[in-house]
Amino acid sequence: METKTIKLNVNKQFALEESRWNIQSIKKDLNCTNIKAIIREKINAIVYTYSKDGRLLAIYYNGNSKKSKQHYYYKTEEQRTERIENYFNNLLS
Repeated sequence: METKTIKLNVNKQFALEESRWNIQSIKKDLNCTNIKAIIREKINAIVYTYSKDGRLLAIYYNGNSKKSKQHYYYKTEEQRTERIENYFNNLLS
């Protein structure tokens, strides 16, 4: 299966998403500094990716929820990227 590249949107919308889910709070809670936010235009969801203790992780949020929908770890970067892509595609359906 072909892995698709996910666009990282770091413009004005990202600033809104960052304030909504408070990335600083998440960094503090997870005790890590390598966290990245992935969003898609016209989809009210965000996925935070990070690595900790050699594990690749992702936290999924929908809508304006402060509680995560999912929190998974993955064996490979390709697997994580594919799952994130599928997550956003399912929200479009």
